[in-house]
Parts: sequence; structure tokens; C-alpha cells
Amino acid sequence: MYDEEDPRPARRGHPVLAAFFTSLFTTAAAFAALTVADQRGLLPFLHGGAREVEVPSITSVSVEQARDLLQARGLLLTLQAERPDANIPAGKIAGQVPLPGSRLATGASVQAFVSSGAAVATVQPETAIALVVSTGPTQKEVPKVVGLFVGKAKKLIEAAGLKVGAIHHGSNDDHDEGVVLKQTPAEGTPAAPGSAIDLVVNE
Repeated sequence: MYDEEDPRPARRGHPVLAAFFTSLFTTAAAFAALTVADQRGLLPFLHGGAREVEVPSITSVSVEQARDLLQARGLLLTLQAERPDANIPAGKIAGQVPLPGSRLATGASVQAFVSSGAAVATVQPETAIALVVSTGPTQKEVPKVVGLFVGKAKKLIEAAGLKVGAIHHGSNDDHDEGVVLKQTPAEGTPAAPGSAIDLVVNE
């Protein structure tokens, strides 16, 4: 007698189903890894371009400092023409485009204007210019000291912002000894501060 063979094929497992689950697990793991990398800014291409950063303020700093601040964010510095600014010293950054707080893609440029200091007024040729010319120190009026004793005359002259110059002696019987007989310049004469007043004193 011959043994009858079972016409049903022997079970070989489910290779297709196993391959499906393996592929699914691999895809999920790869997606999770990409998500983490993107959150850390490592995959800028997922957003269709370079990663964006916030533009820092570079106003009132030197050109070198501004360049360092931007390079730390992955940005470039482009200098424009100088412009006057009364509030920012010459050589410092006086303005920027875009403004601080804006967002730019890494590798983009920030336009900066450098201060040339306070503006100096200019006029057209043949324009009339008004000038104020000094007349020198305020003139003092020489006080009258004739007829006064020399001691009192000196005090009066010094109080007027002047000083006693040469003292000469004269003789006049109508006046007491030590009385001023004459003064030069005369009373009421304008004189510069510190000018000397010469006296003739009675012997």
C-alpha cells in the first residue's frame, strides 16, 4: 500500500506580513529622527530654504562689532554710504535695514549706515553771511579821584576794575598834602579793564 500524500502545501509562515511590519517600523523611526533634527534647526531644507534667524540690533556699535554680532547669527554685513547723525559718533552704525527683531534666512545681508557725525551747515555761493565781531572786553569808565587823598583814590580806582599807574608829585598850596591834583586819563574816559591810571599827588 502507498501512503497518501496530503495535497495541502506545508505552512511556511507569513513573509509578506513580516516585511510589511519591518518597513513600517523603519519608516516610523526615520520620521522621528528627522522631526528631532528639524526642531534643532539641522534640516533647513525641510522648509524649502535656509533656516531663519532674528536680526540683532547693531545701532551705535562699531563696524567690527556689528560684523561680529551678525556673523554669530549667520548673517552678513553690507555697508552703505555714510550719513550725518548728531546723536551717534562718527564711525558707529547709525541705522540698519531690516530693523532689529526682523527675521532673515541665514546667509542673508543686513544693510547698515555709518554715522559721519553731526552735520555741518552748507550755503550756496554768494550767500550773505552775518558775522558778529567782538569789540573786546567791556570798557570801564575812569572814576574821578582828583581832590581825594591818594589812599582813597587807589581804592576807588581798583573798585572800578582799574589799577593805579605811575604816581608823580606836585605842589599846590590850595590842597592838603597827599591829595590827588591830577589824573590821567581824565574822569569819564572809557578804559579797558586793568588799565593804569596815573596820578599827580600834592606834596
